[in-house]
Amino acid sequence: MKNSHLAIGVVSGMAVGAVIGILCAPDKGCNIRKQIMEKGSELKNNLKEGVENIATSIKDESEKIMSIKEGLHSKKPDTETNKMK
Repeated sequence: MKNSHLAIGVVSGMAVGAVIGILCAPDKGCNIRKQIMEKGSELKNNLKEGVENIATSIKDESEKIMSIKEGLHSKKPDTETNKMK
């Protein structure tokens, strides 16, 4: 969970910083709009990458949990076999 919060914070900080930097810079309106579009596209790509990383982490953790669960079930004594003896 901590990694997801960190990724969201970093991406959000980059977005806010980029917007403030662009809006405070003296430049023509068309250039500013172009920069906003470029930064928006960059932000979208970073966000997509962050979400993919989080999804991969969740999948990996889920697989670890399932592996542990299967290991616990295989160590559990077979109650049906014990009843028949």
